[in-house]
Amino acid sequence: MKFKTTFMLLIVFLLLGTYVRLFELDKPAPTASPSATGPLLSVDPDEVREIILTRGKERIVFTQNAGRWTMTEPRRADARKKRVERLFSLFDLGIIEVLSSDAARAPAYGLVPPEIRLEFRFTSGRPPQALLIGDNAPGNRSCYARMEGQEPIVLLGSLYKTELNQRLDFFLQ
Repeated sequence: MKFKTTFMLLIVFLLLGTYVRLFELDKPAPTASPSATGPLLSVDPDEVREIILTRGKERIVFTQNAGRWTMTEPRRADARKKRVERLFSLFDLGIIEVLSSDAARAPAYGLVPPEIRLEFRFTSGRPPQALLIGDNAPGNRSCYARMEGQEPIVLLGSLYKTELNQRLDFFLQ
């Protein structure tokens, strides 16, 4: 190689080394809390009385009675049990990353108002729990979310949005 080319490569190498030293080495290690590695919510389908899925202005309500799921809104119809209960298996996917514990930043992630709200109402005295899903993260392979009433904003896989945006007839018999 010529001296000029070698000199240019040395400058590029030094710039990359400086970048890594200044910006990458000083980053704190990600904290692995149980919520960051485990499921976002643990739900037993037998304990759920009602599921309310809100997508923008569209509201879909599924009610469970004696082990059978019925859609009660926007119209009354029998629902496919396996397809409704797939909503519970979403939580087995877990969390990609915990992003922020500052709930005031929720509007920046598209969580106020959320694009999708998935609420579970229980047969026991357990209070309702709702998952709020906001904007897609850059690259569209993940999305921002948080549990309503809880602080951390998390990054979830895009499969959450894909499953929750199924057409209405997907859930019906």
